[in-house]
Amino acid sequence: MDEPAVLYSPRAWVEDREGYIPDHWHHAERWPPSEMRPLRLYLRGDGSLDADGPGGPPRHYRYDPRRPIPTVGGRNMLIDAGPRDLCAVRALPDYGLIYCGEALPADLTIAGEVRVSLSVQSDCPDTDFVAKLIDRHPDGRAMLLMDGVIRAMYRDPSGEACHLVPDRVQRLTVKLGHICHTLAAGHRLEVDVNSSNFPRRARNTNSGHPILANDGDADIQVATNVVHHAERTPSFLELPMVQ
Repeated sequence: MDEPAVLYSPRAWVEDREGYIPDHWHHAERWPPSEMRPLRLYLRGDGSLDADGPGGPPRHYRYDPRRPIPTVGGRNMLIDAGPRDLCAVRALPDYGLIYCGEALPADLTIAGEVRVSLSVQSDCPDTDFVAKLIDRHPDGRAMLLMDGVIRAMYRDPSGEACHLVPDRVQRLTVKLGHICHTLAAGHRLEVDVNSSNFPRRARNTNSGHPILANDGDADIQVATNVVHHAERTPSFLELPMVQ
């Protein structure tokens, strides 16, 4: 083949699908593109998203498996999929945590794998941590770009089960997958952290039992989950930025 191995678009979606003309696609010899460089943005205790470093007090939220946060958009097959505005679901009680970056002074293109590393605690032996990457538009829309989830008791790369301990801070990484998308100047990057995405992801009962499908109502526990932001216990977003 004469063409490079990779062909990709610099935006995750188009507003006008019927009138779309694919005239902006790029070629590359490898993925992610060679001009990519890593960008780390810290989740901070004041709810901001900042490259300057970690800081601020812990933030917590309540997760009740009887009232899971509903799935809105994302990588789905049997339910509504794709980039969707999360404003309505974000307004639900106990939605979770939102971290907001500053308005971008210029266009920002990300291309490659996106990860969110969290320093967390929970008062339950197990729970899920869901991370979402959001493109916040100047008109207020909070458009979902991608999301991921990790079951906390299987946070170790070995896959070995290890329950959470209430007074111990644990590190875990949520892999959101690969993307190429350009955020326009004036938009903001945001990260949401919560513990459910139902029905795309089966709810975690927080029981700590290996097979959650066997849990009944008596096994359900309501969790208070905590995200830390201090220098020794940072939480951060890792982005592949194209220069």
